[in-house]
Amino acid sequence: MRSWWVVFCGAAAFGCGDDSSGSPADYTPAFVGQWECANGTRNIDCGQGIVVADLSLSTPHQFEFTASGENIVILHIETRSLVPGLPGGPACELPFHARQDEALLQAESRCTDDDGGTVVVHDGTATPWAGQLALDSASTTSKDCAVESALVCYRIAD
Repeated sequence: MRSWWVVFCGAAAFGCGDDSSGSPADYTPAFVGQWECANGTRNIDCGQGIVVADLSLSTPHQFEFTASGENIVILHIETRSLVPGLPGGPACELPFHARQDEALLQAESRCTDDDGGTVVVHDGTATPWAGQLALDSASTTSKDCAVESALVCYRIAD
């Protein structure tokens, strides 16, 4: 009986050949690459009612996700893709945590707008689906306008 307990305790301490504690899955490949968004909407509320902008009527928005550690991707994007602005304006880098079905903005982040003001990005979600990517964000402009953007994007390069 005593030898059975020794074997049991040894198996419990060292495992039974099952390596279930292996390294976690890497979800970054679903996001990493260059993307272009030619579709989407933007809701802008500056305290006088919500204005809805159809982003398919504007210049396409491009951005890139790069890997930066275990299940961390960095979104490199022009600020105008998050809030109204001119093409070629300031760029922003936002850290996202990649999960199996989505990547979430890790923490509230700050970017610079066309006028040198601060844009606060409160929330961000990137969701891959059917070869495309939905990029949703909620921000506040330097003029205290609340902006919610919903972009529909497709990969243009890995």
